[in-house]
Amino acid sequence: ADDIDESLAASTVCPDDFVNRYAAFAERLPDYLHVTPPQKFGEVGWRWRGKIVSFDTVAYLERLAILYEVGLLDRDNPRSLYRRDDVTIVEIGSGYGGLAYFIKQQLPHARYIAVDLPESLIYSATYLSALFHDQELNYGLTPATLNRLTHYAAGFTFVPNYEFRLLVESGIHADLCINTLSMSEMNVAQVQDYCRGIATMIGSDGCFFEQNQNNEPIGHLNAQKVIEPFFPCVHRLGGPDDSPFLQQGDANVWSNGPLAATDVDRRVFAEPMPSRQPQLLESRHDYNIVLFGRRYHCIPWSAGAVDVFRDDLSAVEGLIVCNSLEESRLAIDEAVELLARESGETVDYADYAAPAF
Repeated sequence: ADDIDESLAASTVCPDDFVNRYAAFAERLPDYLHVTPPQKFGEVGWRWRGKIVSFDTVAYLERLAILYEVGLLDRDNPRSLYRRDDVTIVEIGSGYGGLAYFIKQQLPHARYIAVDLPESLIYSATYLSALFHDQELNYGLTPATLNRLTHYAAGFTFVPNYEFRLLVESGIHADLCINTLSMSEMNVAQVQDYCRGIATMIGSDGCFFEQNQNNEPIGHLNAQKVIEPFFPCVHRLGGPDDSPFLQQGDANVWSNGPLAATDVDRRVFAEPMPSRQPQLLESRHDYNIVLFGRRYHCIPWSAGAVDVFRDDLSAVEGLIVCNSLEESRLAIDEAVELLARESGETVDYADYAAPAF
């Protein structure tokens, strides 16, 4: 037992990377979005200021942060879902109910409709029914539950995927539809069928938030390519290979009307999130700006290939380390101008080609 305690104590000296990411989100989000999973069902994670922080916590918080930036979970925004008396949310691919739990914590008055494979609904129905046992709970689209859908009531309805068309045909209006990760696991016809239904349900004033990885490299879909023809308006909100950097896939908010075309107020993602994985943010003059940990490393091209895990970065000639992206840009500009003055020459940066990665 002593050995186990010592081993566990040693492993907790340095928290996992996602704890730093959660802390960064917490610095940029209002207190009411500092979410934590319930201390039930054997939930485990790091304890951070009274919150249980795990990989899943941060994945869901990233999605809440996106919805906050587009105004849907911003209490001060005119289009906030907090301001609506009746809110209906449809999530396609609800998994075990993790995202549904966090959203319902924010919007307890919402009617939440979870659509998934029957074998997955077993988990979400069990999880959410136990946590929200005081709200209306409907299982499947029987004639009775279809009738109840026409009368607004806070709670959950669990819909198997093969009944999705019945849900659309019921005439229900969705303020927000959600899909995360699973559309890129479907085939084209399935995604198209869901998109037709979503476009109908959200009408002129609802929207569709989705975040999916590009699965083309492994022989599956890039869901955004299939989704795009069905919605005239879109906010592209970042992704793994985009700015801002998002770990959980390319994020977009789609709509039939101008809602999704409104400018996003970049507050959470104005600066990149810290990560132990190096992120190439941009190239400026003959430097690459790499976010690693919580610092911005301006690495000159002249240094060649640099392994941030193995190389001694302090030994890299010309390296500049800063605390923000804007500070990095200014520092590089100053370094380039100083070099030009010392050499008495004008450097033509058009002759440089960005290095390949």
